[in-house]
Amino acid sequence: MGAITQRKRKDGSSGFTAQIQVMKEVAAVYQETQTFDRKRRAHFWIRNREAKLYEPGAIAEAKRQGITVKPMIERAS
Repeated sequence: MGAITQRKRKDGSSGFTAQIQVMKEVAAVYQETQTFDRKRRAHFWIRNREAKLYEPGAIAEAKRQGITVKPMIERAS
């Protein structure tokens, strides 16, 4: 289930931070946060992102880290 928090920015405008946390038994398996200008967009993002994360293998794919620059340079040498 997602949560939305309203925050004030330095310029005085409001931003809406949407947070998704996927739990498995008692532990958090995956967490993601995104900030939006409008609350409606935050709700839309939460709904779509949660639907994608509950597909088989989606959490493992989201957790997957890419390769950094140093190993790529070492492989090329």
